[in-house]
Amino acid sequence: MKKKNGAGYPYAISIIRHQLYNREIAVDNDHIQILELMLGLANVFEQKGRLQFFHTLENISIETGLKLYTVRKAIKHWKELGVLNIEKKGEHNNNYFSINYFVLLKLLPKLYRKFKNYEPDEVRTRAFRDIGRRIKRRKQLLNRGAVNL
Repeated sequence: MKKKNGAGYPYAISIIRHQLYNREIAVDNDHIQILELMLGLANVFEQKGRLQFFHTLENISIETGLKLYTVRKAIKHWKELGVLNIEKKGEHNNNYFSINYFVLLKLLPKLYRKFKNYEPDEVRTRAFRDIGRRIKRRKQLLNRGAVNL
């Protein structure tokens, strides 16, 4: 697969942040990278009033620099945990994703671990606030009759 415009990959990896993840849940850096990408995409689409988002596996592979097999494996992992919901739609049977923030909220206390000088409580507190805001935003979108896509 080719890089977009030959300029490299648009998503940077934060090594320190990746080391904060508990490897019993977030198995490896590829799984973390996919989760963070999906959270970012969900956020962008929610700001546009959409509860679901569409992104091809090929584009995810190109944007992350991961092989298609690795992308599929990571998405399957998060789907099995209940964090990602996938619905097939359209004449081409496309994947439409959504984040289950309630499951993510339940996983959060176990998702991060202590690493060197970084306390997982600080990270969890920020993550709890962010997820709380996203749940509130989704409720507002649902009340306003937001469309899925």
